[in-house]
Amino acid sequence: MTRAVPHLAPANEPMPAALLERLAAVLEGLERRLAPLEAANEPMRAECRLLSMRQAARRLGISRTRTLPDLIRDRRIRTVTVNGRPKVPAHEVERIEREGTASFSVANKAKRPAPRRRQAPLARDLV
Repeated sequence: MTRAVPHLAPANEPMPAALLERLAAVLEGLERRLAPLEAANEPMRAECRLLSMRQAARRLGISRTRTLPDLIRDRRIRTVTVNGRPKVPAHEVERIEREGTASFSVANKAKRPAPRRRQAPLARDLV
C-alpha cells in the first residue's frame, strides 16, 4: 500500500501549517503508544544490565582489587561470567546500595593471614 506523499516545500521555504499540525498529531500518537512499552521494559533493563568489576566497585565505593573479590568469594555479591570475564548484575549493586556497605567493615570480617613473602637469598648464601 503506497501513500501519496504530499508536496514538501524546499528547505528554504516554511512548511505549511496544516502539514506541521498533522506531523505533530502523528508524533503525539506514537509517543502515547510507546509510553506503555517503555514502562514495561524499564525493570528488565535494570535487571539485565551487567557492570564490570571496576564499575561495580566505583558505584559501591570499595576497592576493586581487595574488597570486591572478597565479597564475591564470600558470596555476598553474585556475579556472572561473560566471555571469561566476571560481571556484576546491576540489581546486585543496587541491593548492596540499599543495604549499605557497613557490613563489609574489617571488624565483621574474619582476619585472613597476611601472605608470606619470600625473601631473596643473600649474596653470601649463594656462594
